[in-house]
Amino acid sequence: CLFCRSAEVGSPDQSVGKVGEDTDFARLHRARSGTRGVRGGLTDCPMGRRCMVGLGTENYSRRKANKPMSNANLTDEGPNPFVTNIESETLANENYRTTRWTGSNIQMTLMSIRPGHDIGLEVHSDGDQFLRVEAGTARVQMGPTKDDLSFDREVGDDWAILVPAGMWHNVTNIGDELLKVYAIYGPPEHPHGTVHPTQADAEADDHHH
Repeated sequence: CLFCRSAEVGSPDQSVGKVGEDTDFARLHRARSGTRGVRGGLTDCPMGRRCMVGLGTENYSRRKANKPMSNANLTDEGPNPFVTNIESETLANENYRTTRWTGSNIQMTLMSIRPGHDIGLEVHSDGDQFLRVEAGTARVQMGPTKDDLSFDREVGDDWAILVPAGMWHNVTNIGDELLKVYAIYGPPEHPHGTVHPTQADAEADDHHH
């Protein structure tokens, strides 16, 4: 919640209180947001029970402390409703490609690309693509044909890449560390649950299909 976010970065004793408990923080929240909710529950808060005051610091921390992030936890959760810390998951992914969510119309994959390697020159004729770099340095090339990649940029951490449908493109790791990227595109390109530990595995799978 916009008004509760400071509870995440506050000191350990800066508790927002348990559900139903009226605290200074809860009263401040009501004053800032104009809500008229019950004591500490803030039923009128746009975030409802997801609001930090509604949950309370103690409960919120417990919800965050789920399984530690690891490569083994990264399975395809589609097409079920799903939320995730995409930055943490992208950084934790050790596979060249891991499909994290596959739906009817879009797919999200996590990628880990070794220095000197790339996603591979490709084109998607029926859908745009969004990619975000979470770690590493990349060269982004795009163009109308595979022999005319006139769009040429260097990107790094926190940069987004938007690829229009019908545009040839490639993303190459030009740094000294792993390039960590996630991509969202439609329609899905890979079967549900696809995992390619290495680029060679991905190329072999593409060739097989």
